[in-house]
Amino acid sequence: MLTPTPLARVPHMLVAYTKPLFAWDCLEDSPSLQTIKAFLATLPDGQLLDGLRQARGRGRNEYPVHVLWGTVLLTVILRHPNWEACLADLRRNEALRRLIGIRSEEAVPKKWNLSRFLEVLGEEPHFT
Repeated sequence: MLTPTPLARVPHMLVAYTKPLFAWDCLEDSPSLQTIKAFLATLPDGQLLDGLRQARGRGRNEYPVHVLWGTVLLTVILRHPNWEACLADLRRNEALRRLIGIRSEEAVPKKWNLSRFLEVLGEEPHFT
């Protein structure tokens, strides 16, 4: 039969912990409207938006370029898993709609409008 022996003092190992380069766990899970508004205001996207407006020319403007671009940005900022989730959020959330210039629930773009916008966004000269 074995008899228990007293535990010897085991020295503790110190492990250094640093945050990764992109500390995703430090981001807000649900950023406030003020945080989103501040981000949108500081983004240097004027030249891109001007180019997209020129590319559109005199075509339909049912969904203005700034609304479609705002939808793309919100999808990323709010970490939605897909475009449809962001569009659904915009239909539900009036304050979020107002941040990107959408006046009513009916004025939220459809997914095919966003799809066509992304196609243009991925072409030269907007791509670079």
